[in-house]
This record gives sequence, C-alpha cells and structure tokens, in this order.
Amino acid sequence: MLILLALAVVLGVPFVFALTREGVVTPANAERLVIVTPHNEQIRYEFETAFSDWHEERHGTPVAIDWRQPGGTSEIRKQLTSQYTAAIRDGVIEPDGSVQPGQHMTYDLMFGGGSYEHDQLKRGVTVEVNGEEVSLPMSVPVSIEESELATIYGENTIGSGSLYDPERYWVGTALSGFGIIFNRDTLAELQIDEPRSWGDLTDPRLTGWLALADPRMSGSVTTTYDSILNRYGWDEGWRILQSMSANARYFSNSSSKIPVDVSQGEAAVGVAIDFYGRYQSQAVMKEGETPETTRVGYIDPPGATYIDADPISKLRGAPNPEIADRFILFVLSEAGQALWQ
Repeated sequence: MLILLALAVVLGVPFVFALTREGVVTPANAERLVIVTPHNEQIRYEFETAFSDWHEERHGTPVAIDWRQPGGTSEIRKQLTSQYTAAIRDGVIEPDGSVQPGQHMTYDLMFGGGSYEHDQLKRGVTVEVNGEEVSLPMSVPVSIEESELATIYGENTIGSGSLYDPERYWVGTALSGFGIIFNRDTLAELQIDEPRSWGDLTDPRLTGWLALADPRMSGSVTTTYDSILNRYGWDEGWRILQSMSANARYFSNSSSKIPVDVSQGEAAVGVAIDFYGRYQSQAVMKEGETPETTRVGYIDPPGATYIDADPISKLRGAPNPEIADRFILFVLSEAGQALWQ
C-alpha cells in the first residue's frame, strides 16, 4: 500500500502543479501566444512572466504563453516541415503563401536554436500541387524595419556569421557560445584533469562518461560539431569527433539533458550551449563557492569557441500574429535582453 501511495503521489503531483499554474497564472482576459522552442523551463518561465507584465503595462492585457517542446531544434524543424508540407498540399496555405480565411497554423513563433535551423525554416518546403512545384518559406519576415534593426544591432556580423537574417526572416536574441560542462567530483574520482580543449574529450579514460547529443535532433550540438571541424580542419576535426563518439555514454535527443546529467554525476563531461552550462553550474553553487570551485564547471575552449546568434522566427500562418510581433520586440528590448544576464 505504501508503494502504491508513493506511486500515486509521484504521478499526481505534476498534474496538481499544472492545474494550479493554469488557475492562478492565466487571467481570463489574457491574450494567447503559442511558441515552439528547445529552451529549458527556466528560460520559458522568465520570458513568459516578464513578457506578460510588459504587455499588460503597454497594451492593457496579460499574455499566457502556450509553450510547446517536442524535442531539440532539429526535431522541431522536422515537425514544422511535415505540418507545412501537409498544409500546402491540402490547400490550407495557398501557392502565393497566404492562408485560407478562417485557417491558421499551430505555432506563432519558433524561439531558440542555432541560426542553421532557422535558415532551414527560411528555405522552407517544396510541394507538388496540381502538377506544379510550390516552394514556400515556413517563416515570414519580422515586422521590424531594416533601419530599426540597424539601430538595435549595429553592424550585422558576429565572426563569420550574422546577427540577423538580411531579409529579416529571423533575428538573433542572444549570443551563444558552445563549450564543455564537467563534474569536478566525478573527474576527481576518475583521476582526470578538468578539460581545457575539445581534444581533452578524446581521453580514453572518459569511455562511457562523455554525454553527447545527436546532431540530427539538436541544432546547437550540430553547430558545436561544425565548429570543431572549422577550428581543427577536416582530418583532425573528424579524428576528434570520432574519438569523442567512442567515449560517448549516450547520444541524447536534446541538448538540455546533458547539463542535468553531468550535474547529477550520470556523466563526467558533456557538450553544452553556454547558458545551459553556466546556469547548471550556478544552480548547484553553494554559499561561498565560485564558478572555479563549485561542483559543476563550464568552459568555452580557448581559441576554439564559436559564437552564434540564438534566433527567433515568426512562422507563416501564425494564429496570433500581432502578439507574436510584440513578443519579438520585447525580446529585443532592454527588459527582454536583461533576462539573458
């Protein structure tokens, strides 16, 4: 009976919290916004709360965000590709890109993931309709003029990349690095020094202790692996990636899983986007500790760090396009940018 009671509590608590959150946080007059994202719960909560307050102050109503997280960035893009292909084939979206009156797609925005995946949204889908090929982007240009973007961003470059799409199909919301998260306690047990470079992840003593993500599922990890190839060259880069793969404990379908597992000692080392890694390090930090002494550490490998814009795209056929435009403006405002700090 005690085991059954414990099981009921474990299964029931999430539903209780969900009902409580729905009843308390969502006022009757709240606007609605549907965002698909790979971001973790902390980022989703902070942006939802701050945007709702910002929107109520400026437009008179709060906003309830319906977050959808079907997987990593690549998985999200695959789902969107399937949905837009079907919508064009079924006539919900016309060949000219307009949406049938009274119809709309599922999501308003895609928030987060590397610029590569958002470029794929812009590239869109190609569908045969009545014997002719129809090619349409899944995203649409944001409702911000080029002159305003220039004021916000300045020069549209970050290293070899861009801060926003030149045709405004996506805009960067934060600068993200890609590095290594590690558990100091676990490394001490394995008698392995803290990693300083991507090459350190090829140490055979890490066999079964390295947490990696599947690049077919995670856009941020795809960018990480690509940066290793760019930094070390084709031959040496592939040697490092193959040796890292030999040490892998698993290949997760989401990059957000890795920092948590490293923190819990399920893995000694893992690859991580910088704000996931640093957040996890701070989450376990005790009073008096520093990033250099806390149990979980994070490092951007010196001389081998790639910086990418973390984009947001407005999706074609968005059910709440006006609220979506306001969310983008909020994210680019001082109030929105402060949430990344």
